Amino acid sequence: MKMQNPHLEPARPRRGRAPALSPEDLDARRLVQELQLCRIELEMQNDELQRAQEESRATRAELDRQVVARTSELTRTIEGLSAEVQLRCRAEQSLASAFTELESARNRLRAENTYVHQQMDLDQGERLIGPSAAMDRLKSQLDAAAALETPVLLLGEAGTGKGVAARAIHDRSPRRHRPMVTLSCAVLPPELLDGVLFGRAKGVHPQLGQIDVADQGTLFLDEICALPLDLQARLLHAVREPGRAARIIAASIHHLGDEVREGRFLEDLRACLEPAAIALPPLRERREDIPALVAAFLAQSNRTYGKRITTVSERTLDLLTARPWPGNVMELKHVVELAVISSQGSTLEV
Repeated sequence: MKMQNPHLEPARPRRGRAPALSPEDLDARRLVQELQLCRIELEMQNDELQRAQEESRATRAELDRQVVARTSELTRTIEGLSAEVQLRCRAEQSLASAFTELESARNRLRAENTYVHQQMDLDQGERLIGPSAAMDRLKSQLDAAAALETPVLLLGEAGTGKGVAARAIHDRSPRRHRPMVTLSCAVLPPELLDGVLFGRAKGVHPQLGQIDVADQGTLFLDEICALPLDLQARLLHAVREPGRAARIIAASIHHLGDEVREGRFLEDLRACLEPAAIALPPLRERREDIPALVAAFLAQSNRTYGKRITTVSERTLDLLTARPWPGNVMELKHVVELAVISSQGSTLEV
């Protein structure tokens, strides 16, 4: 038996035709190839998707940056517009306030001019006249009251010259360069007194009250007892109000104590007015002043009616001096005025 050499190469199989694959093997091979193609396509699509995601992230970051920048710009613009709107609103409010103040000042000036013209028409015949001791005492009291800032109450019969006394106080006071406003409380009906005294802020034509027209000046309330109780309360509040610029001078023919007891006057307002009360003497208690008063009223009536009456008969002067004068100085003025109208020649005859 012949031995084989171990160092010799193994015998190579004979080359021949590959065995034929079965249909199942062919299907499997095609499936494997298709799967490999699908894997390659998926990998390519995955790469494209990743690139698209990176581009999307970059685009979104740029958009976010632009949005932040635009939002910041819009915020600054809105803040600027808001500040401009607020500034314009403040300017409009300031303009409206200035217009209101201008209108108020115009109304005040118009009212003050009215009273200035009224006061310019006052004549020396309506000043404090007379050499009597009673008049000397009254002038001293008025001088003392003029130096004060507190309210003053003038008491006296009708026609004794309470308005003239109020004017004397004002003219002697530091307020003489401002107007003295006079309101006769007994003339106006109660439903009008409120608006005239305190004004009306509402309506088409706002009305400035007399207490405001008398700002830094004097408000003379003649016959203050005619004020209704509710207006007395408002007046008391105005008098006590800090910074109230108008000084109050009141006048009455009635004693306030009697009015308080009758329930027609407020006790607190009486207590506010009476500490500086001044009583005006009736004309029958100062008859020695009648000749001087007659001379003053005669001169005034001459200018008013164009007369040239220069003397007063002794008979007329005796009649005027002896008369009781229940209407006091005002009655004497009217009598002299009528005598001037009816007298002929240069001598006054009653």
